[in-house]
Amino acid sequence: MAKFRLSRRAEADLLSIGEFTLGEWGETQTIRYLGELEKCCQMLADNPFLGRACEHVVSACVATSMVDMSSSIDSRKRAS
Repeated sequence: MAKFRLSRRAEADLLSIGEFTLGEWGETQTIRYLGELEKCCQMLADNPFLGRACEHVVSACVATSMVDMSSSIDSRKRAS
């Protein structure tokens, strides 16, 4: 069984998903849903070549991150 680690952002996203699911569908569904997401992550860790290439998604994420970073830097400069 391969190990995987989620980024802080991914953990925050899962927490938000869990909170939303709990509010909409209750504890039983929240546990089931988050368990299935964890199984999926484990399956991908165990089978890294499963699925399709998605460079276009990765490129978009990197571009978005760079925009977010530059916006954050700009707002810090203005605050100084």
